[in-house]
Amino acid sequence: MLSYGHIHFFRAAPGTTPVHTSIESRVEEAVSNRTMFLRYTAVVIVLLALALLGLAAAGWPLVITMVVTALGAVALVYTTFPLVGYSRRLRQLRHPVLSE
Repeated sequence: MLSYGHIHFFRAAPGTTPVHTSIESRVEEAVSNRTMFLRYTAVVIVLLALALLGLAAAGWPLVITMVVTALGAVALVYTTFPLVGYSRRLRQLRHPVLSE
């Protein structure tokens, strides 16, 4: 086995059952990833709200508020889209008939 961070490479004899092919292991992986991106999304929302409230209270120029909002929107895209994707994947794995 060769590992680098969260990536693991396995080598097995021909005919060995592949790793992470059962529904249970795929569900477990999807739940783990969804939970991680749920945390990321929550942190981004809280930080963006605090930043915007702080800028509004301090009376910063509108340009700075717009830049902070744009950066927050980009961060939300990169956390929310994977969250939605993992949620959909989890629903497909748990209820394959409903997702067709």
